[in-house]
Order: sequence, then C-alpha cells, then structure tokens
Amino acid sequence: MQTDTGRYTYRGANRDTVCGDKTGTNAGAQRHYYRGEKPCEACRIGVNAYKRKLSRRAGVKPRTIAKCGTAKGYNRHLYLGEVACRPCLDAEAARFAKRKAAKGYRRPGLKPCGTDAGYRTHLRRGEPVCDACAEARRLYERQRRQRKVKGIDCKAPQPCSSAGYAWHQAQGEEPCPACTRWHNREAREAEAA
Repeated sequence: MQTDTGRYTYRGANRDTVCGDKTGTNAGAQRHYYRGEKPCEACRIGVNAYKRKLSRRAGVKPRTIAKCGTAKGYNRHLYLGEVACRPCLDAEAARFAKRKAAKGYRRPGLKPCGTDAGYRTHLRRGEPVCDACAEARRLYERQRRQRKVKGIDCKAPQPCSSAGYAWHQAQGEEPCPACTRWHNREAREAEAA
C-alpha cells in the first residue's frame, strides 16, 4: 500500500532484510545494489515511483500507451511482438490506403514501363516484357555498344576523358567525339562555378 509520503510499505515487512527499515524506498534499493543483489519487489516499486516523481518535477509528461484501433496501436503490437488485433489491422489498412491515394505514390521496386529499369522489373517478376520496355532495352544496348566502340577507338592513354582531349591536341590530331564531350562538359562546369 502507498502512504502519503510516497513510500511503499507492506504489513509485516521484514526488518532483517538487506533494505531493513528503508523497505520500499530508493534508499532501500541502493542498499541492495551495494551488496550486488537485485532489489526486492517492494524496493523495485519504490524506485519506479521515485523515478516518476523526478520526471514529473522535470516537466516530462507521462507516457501514454497507444490505443488499439489506431496506426500507433498497430505499431505497438509489432514492437511487442504480438499479433495485431482486428481494429489495429483495419486502422493500418486505412492509413496505407490513404498514403497510397496520395499523389505520386507507387509501390517500391516497380519502375515505369518504357525504361530499361522497367524491362529488368518485368524479367525479375517473370512477366512477359511489354513492347515499350523491349524498345527501351534495345536503345540502351545500342548506346552501350556505341560507348564501348568509341572507347576502344580512342588512342589516348586515358581514353574518353579531358586528359585524353589534351593528349589528342598535343599529338596534333583531331580528338575523338567522347574526349571532346568530356572536355566540353568540364568547360561548362568550370564556367558555371
């Protein structure tokens, strides 16, 4: 039972215990700790009451437990490792539907059709590839082959770079298109900075 002083006392408390006359208080729990023991039930309750009192003095609001039937209640079930109740499942489904209806929402992992990423998504999911994705893949492969060929044709020690562009000019030859692109891009970045 709790008295008006905030101490927890029990009828017939054993004064021969470690905590002695300080049973149910923070001081009694300290006596347990000094001896390397876990505090008795009365002292554990007293310590918790003492901590609550300190937090109220500091202006900390008591923690409210999330109620069932809300999305926070659903998260609480997950945190505690419980199976969520029906009202919490319904609340989470409603929250997800609202989020899904928001502008710009799409499921993670699904890429739009007509892109190379969309083509790879079709393959990963075992679906037949649509015409737009197949065309995007053909375009991607064509550009990749062209980049590869341009890199091989460049005779510079550092092909397809700004350093390659300088090497071409030092040799007195026309720079390859890839080295020229790199040089022009770095020149634009230098002007912008």
